Amino acid sequence: MRSPLWFLFSVSAYFISILKMFWRHSPKWFLALVFLFLSCLIALAILWQDRTSQDIYSHWIRDIQALSPPKNLMVGSSSIMRMDAENVLKCGTWINRGIGSATIDDIKTYIRLTALRPQPPSILLYVAENDIAGGQPVTQVTSNFVTLSEVIKKKFPSAQLHVLAIKPSPARTRYWAQFNAVNDFFREYAKTHPKVKFYDPSWPKTSNTIDTRFFVDDGVHLTALGYRQFTKEFNEQECSK
Repeated sequence: MRSPLWFLFSVSAYFISILKMFWRHSPKWFLALVFLFLSCLIALAILWQDRTSQDIYSHWIRDIQALSPPKNLMVGSSSIMRMDAENVLKCGTWINRGIGSATIDDIKTYIRLTALRPQPPSILLYVAENDIAGGQPVTQVTSNFVTLSEVIKKKFPSAQLHVLAIKPSPARTRYWAQFNAVNDFFREYAKTHPKVKFYDPSWPKTSNTIDTRFFVDDGVHLTALGYRQFTKEFNEQECSK
């Protein structure tokens, strides 16, 4: 696939050709279109300010271009982005829209922007680890999650939302208590929302610490073994039917 910048330049060239046509036939409309064009460029420049925003924009472009039978959507932070769905998830066909370093607000932005059609039957979601590690309090994170869930429901009303528990990353042990509190909230939220399911696998421990074989050297991202554990409950509950 060509880069998003290539797409931006192509759209700009096409739009300029349209502006020339309107200049010849209707100067009034020409000025209105120039204003719209400049507004779009400014918006894209703001969106392009960091890697996370670049991922959102790139996914937006892919979703505009995507015309295919219904596929399930996996979305979240880099733990989703790095997931090889074909080898990890035991059922379904998946579109990966993971976003590096994403917070709940980033995922909410993507969901609101996406033009993905047709609607995905299922959505696999991993969020909140970066929010807590970034210093947000549990109450804010859970409130943001509720908003995200409502945005997803509004955008994809027929989709089943599958929420993965925050994993106990060894590099983030000081946040484990907050992770557990958010996971407890996810669990209770799913009990009262039929379109939401929650999966919280137990992580085997050695010497009272998480087995490091599940994680790569940075202590945050998962190995192949870690991904099998990460998705174990989802696969057992959803893919054995």
